[in-house]
Formats: sequence, structure tokens, C-alpha cells
Amino acid sequence: MVNSSEKKGKKNLVLIGVGFSGLELIRNWLSKPGMGSVTIIAECAADFFYFDALCSLKNVRNSFDGERIPDTGRCRLLVAGVQRIDVSRKRIFLPDEKLNYDFLVLVNECRPKILAHKKGRGLPCLAGRNSFESLIRKQFKQVVVRGNGFVALALAEHLIEKGMELTLVCGENSLVNPGFPMEEACLVAKKLRTKGIRLFFSREIEMFRMGPDGEITGVELNDGVQLPCQLVIHENGSFGAFSHLANPPLHSLKPMLAGVSESESDDQVYTLGVNLYSGEAVFGDFSYPSLSDQGLQLARKIIGPDVVSGPSSEFGAYHRLAGLDWFTYGDLSTFCGNNSHNFYWEHPNGSISFRLVFDKHHFFVQALGMLGISFDPQFVAHAFRQKQHASDFINGLVAGMPAGEKNRELIPLIGRAFSVEFEGLKNANRPSLLSRILEKFR
Repeated sequence: MVNSSEKKGKKNLVLIGVGFSGLELIRNWLSKPGMGSVTIIAECAADFFYFDALCSLKNVRNSFDGERIPDTGRCRLLVAGVQRIDVSRKRIFLPDEKLNYDFLVLVNECRPKILAHKKGRGLPCLAGRNSFESLIRKQFKQVVVRGNGFVALALAEHLIEKGMELTLVCGENSLVNPGFPMEEACLVAKKLRTKGIRLFFSREIEMFRMGPDGEITGVELNDGVQLPCQLVIHENGSFGAFSHLANPPLHSLKPMLAGVSESESDDQVYTLGVNLYSGEAVFGDFSYPSLSDQGLQLARKIIGPDVVSGPSSEFGAYHRLAGLDWFTYGDLSTFCGNNSHNFYWEHPNGSISFRLVFDKHHFFVQALGMLGISFDPQFVAHAFRQKQHASDFINGLVAGMPAGEKNRELIPLIGRAFSVEFEGLKNANRPSLLSRILEKFR
């Protein structure tokens, strides 16, 4: 039976695969009036975990006026093996249905890998959310998540909310993500612990313990600690398998073009993600846009140029970690440079922090990180475009706060701490009397 439930004139969007780039596209599609349905075809039931974690990480559930995803309204996620794609008729053949599309997007991103009870191989075959939720509540009481990135944190949060006993095993000595400083990582780790999540740092899973029917019964870490569990999730595990696309006229065996590219036949098939060829024909240069930027660019192409980004701006990114909003602008890795000064302020409650990185000689703003506090994205973007002086930026923080921001009273505290540190930096930069005298004789 062919799926043709949408009204005439509305476009249907189908994504094969789950990931950050696809989520940004979905967010914009559902927030645009008059667009049709969205169907996400996942490879296995574990992608329910992943998709919910992504939604939590990007705070997507609160972005569409109560539109809850997936499985309700205009968006659904199903687990099915794609048997064939008829490009000329824009139709996807699944085991139980034929799915029409107007736009088809292949999402090639690394997804978490799941190890669970193998008896009956029930987990990979579940296609519906209700049956999946019922299964995990019955079979999985203790879960181990291996990883230390944002996705691992979101997976741990999502699963413990379902009443499971959760352990997060990190191979590094802290929660590590590019541009995520140690101090903020410690604050987030404390929040995770208050939620009941056990954390093991600088550890690796050395051995998996199996039961007589091939089920996971626990893991042993490299220091000998044994953790009982029925489910293990690796943050980075596997990429999507697009074997059904191996034949013409879709992509042949050539590298898939990442981003907003189309095939020559204008069949409205797009690819997003990583490990894909990217060149001048796609983005104008040989750079690789972030995953969210890829989704945003594709949204502007197929939905319209008026599509706007989410909580992030053109300079920044947004994540929700352990219930705290984490905004970054610019490249926070610059705080390791010799020419940058790193100002950091933390509230005693452990839920709010403010980090400003600026040039230590010319004092212009380079990067900004905020945990539990936010400012108007346009205000911040202006500071970056104009290379604003760090002290001018701090003095304007009150004006840059959104209306109704509850943390307005913290700005004077941040300002005073910055003034003391900035004055010390200026004094350190002033040449000594002897050096000035010697300079005159050169």
C-alpha cells in the first residue's frame, strides 16, 4: 500500500538515517507552516535512543509550538530496511509499505552502537516506539554508556529518566568535547551525579560478560571494577549502510556529495553528514561545514531562504547538558593560545558560569562560553563582527540580556570580577620604567 495521506500540494520529506544534520532540517521543516509530513527511516530500534537523545541535546521538543516528535502529528520515526528506491517515481519500497517522497535526504553520520540481549534478536526488529519502550522497561534495568561526548551525556540523561540504573564510562579524565573547557565539564559532571548517574573517568571496558543465551550480563573495566548491566551503548559505533543506493541512477559507486547537492536528473535526493566528498560544487570551497550548518543550508534550499537558525547564531552553537543551557560563540579552543586571555567566572551554586576569551594585546573578543545564562544572539554576533573591545562587551551585558532573563542580577558580579582581572592584565602589559628608558636609546 502506498502512503499518500498528505493533502494535495503539501510536500513529504523522508530521511534515511538519524543525526545532527537531519535534526536541524526537521526542526525547520516542522516549524514552517504548510509543509507536509516528515518520515525518518532508522536502521534499528537503538536509533529511538539516539533520536530522543539528540532532541534533548538540542532542546528540539520545545521548538515547534507543542509539536512532539516522533510518532505524532506530522513526524514519525520507523525502523525498516529499505529494499529499493524508485527515483523516477520518487518512491521507497519498504518491507510493509511503499513510501512516496518529494525530498529524500540520506544522513550519513556516526551513530551509537548498542549491545543487548541477543535471544530471539527482538531488539533490532522492533519497528514501533510503543513496543520498544515496553521492551526496554522490562529487560533493561542497568545500562552502561561508553563515551565522553555530548551524545553520551544526552543518552545517559534520557535513559535514567526511564528509571534505569545508569553508568557512564569515560575513556578520558573528564567529559571531553571540542571547545568544552574543564571547568564547565566539571559542573556538568556534578549535575549528572545529582541525577543519579555513576561516572567512571579514565576507564575503558575491557571485557563483556555474557549469559548462556548470548545476553549481556555485565562489563569489567580495565581496573577490575565489574558493572552488572543488560545493555551497553557505545557513543560512536557505526555509520549508516546505504547498500540499496549502489546502483544508478542515484549515486552509482561514486562518493556521495555532502550538503545541498542534487544528482543531475534533479531527483530531489540530498546527502548530509560526514565521510562524504565535499568540494567547490557544493559549498564554494573545500571546507566541511558543521553538521547543523549542513542541515540549515539544506533547509534554506528546499524550504526557502527565510529559514533561520535555532538557538545558535552564525557564530555559535547550543546544547542542553544535564538540564543546563550551554551556549558557545567563536572557537573556545583559542583560550589555549599565547595571545589570548581567558576570563572565567563561576557562580557558587555550580549551575552558572561565564567565560570570555579575548586578545591579550588588543583586547578584542575572540570566544564566549555560557552555562546556565544567555544573551541576545544578535548582541553577541555584533561583538564578533565588530571585534568589540572586551571591556565594552562586559559593560553592555545588561543591555544584551533577553527580556525576562532571571539572572540579570549576576551581571554586576561578573563585571566586578572582570574589572579586577582586566586591570591586572593591563598592568602586566605595561612596559617597566627600565624598558622604556632602554627603548629611547635604541
